[in-house]
Amino acid sequence: MNLPTFRYRLWKAEKERDRLENTYIKAIGQAKKNRKHPLEEDESEGQLWAEFYLEKDFIDDEIKRLITGQLLIKATRLMLPVPDRNEKDFWEESPIAHNAMYLTPKGVTELRSVIRKEQRESREPVFIWGSFIMTLVANLPASFRRLYDTVGRTATTASSPSVPLPTS
Repeated sequence: MNLPTFRYRLWKAEKERDRLENTYIKAIGQAKKNRKHPLEEDESEGQLWAEFYLEKDFIDDEIKRLITGQLLIKATRLMLPVPDRNEKDFWEESPIAHNAMYLTPKGVTELRSVIRKEQRESREPVFIWGSFIMTLVANLPASFRRLYDTVGRTATTASSPSVPLPTS
């Protein structure tokens, strides 16, 4: 999946999670207002919390799956090693999807740092050559000006007589 598609899907999932939170917070607040006794917890309120967390887990699972997929694609394109799926520090099993695994926060951090390092190293020669070329291009007008001034002075000196003419 390309970067714009990934960002769109991630934005959409996060927006859905925010909408879900707002909806359930309002519904739970309404259930609290409708309680008969302030210290009692209504079973409809508990059911709302359970539904909220279940739906939130589905969305969080989708977000983690998207992030893991995008990082694996980047690592594969850069030919970087991916953490072994048996390493429990880097991978966790999805509580929602069967046989699905995604990177833990530690795994995401490690893989991102390896990707950033590789990208930085691959860009370094471009920056060095780019700065060299930009320096040359920036100094070209000054070099041509000096050359023009030198050639102009030489041509003027060659055409003028060696003895100055008297001025009256």
